Amino acid sequence: MEGGRARAYPLPHKLRAKTGPCVPRAHDVQVKTGSMGKQDDKFTFEATVIEALPNAMFKVRLPNEQKSEVLAYVSGKMRMNYIRILPGDRVTVEISPYDLSKARITFRH
Repeated sequence: MEGGRARAYPLPHKLRAKTGPCVPRAHDVQVKTGSMGKQDDKFTFEATVIEALPNAMFKVRLPNEQKSEVLAYVSGKMRMNYIRILPGDRVTVEISPYDLSKARITFRH
């Protein structure tokens, strides 16, 4: 800073302060609060595929008394490995507690 004014252009890389990879800056430190993990807050069910819809979406029937149907999509790992799903297949689905009408298909039996 010259004369108390900030520069309008960035400093060249040779003149910047060296922080090194071992020195954590204040905004890089994250504090974990609570003990809720992302895996703990999902419901997992074995379901049956009823209907194949466009865009790799499926209608699946859950194994409860009401035989409720939810809209399910294929997880990324199953897409990467080209795992095909057909109507009538038994699959494992994960449902978020925030939206009980949508599910993710994670495994085909």
